[in-house]
Amino acid sequence: RKTLAEKAPNVPLVTFVTLREQMDAALGSEELITILSNFFGLVALLLSALGLYGLLSTSVVQRTGEFGMRVALGANRWRVVRMVLREALTMVLTGLAAGAFALLSLGRLIAAMLHGVSAFDPRTLMTVIITLIVVGFLSALFPALRAASVEPMEALRIEY
Repeated sequence: RKTLAEKAPNVPLVTFVTLREQMDAALGSEELITILSNFFGLVALLLSALGLYGLLSTSVVQRTGEFGMRVALGANRWRVVRMVLREALTMVLTGLAAGAFALLSLGRLIAAMLHGVSAFDPRTLMTVIITLIVVGFLSALFPALRAASVEPMEALRIEY
């Protein structure tokens, strides 16, 4: 303050903060946006996992007779699990294809919002793909195991 008064007596001193404090004030909103984006991304991932779980659970309940009949006719229980997991993987891959199309279509718009990271960053894209496949697999695992545990006689009683 003393130095400013000596060197530039006509310049008013409104606030006197360090460079670190100025940077924190300038970047505080970006950090908040990043935290909120991560939070809402995790919420969206959780909701999509719950949606896939619910969809597959409903499908398994509706197809109880089919799974029971397959097991009664000699199908391996792991084949039933694979069948349900394949159905889930098809849904996840369809969603990934739609997301890839959206990324290719809107890549320039997305790139304008990113600082220091490319919209087509291979490591980030692979992390997202692997995360979605793992979450889809875990969401489908319990309905698939439930489908494999259907007893043929129970399934036939439900049908008739």
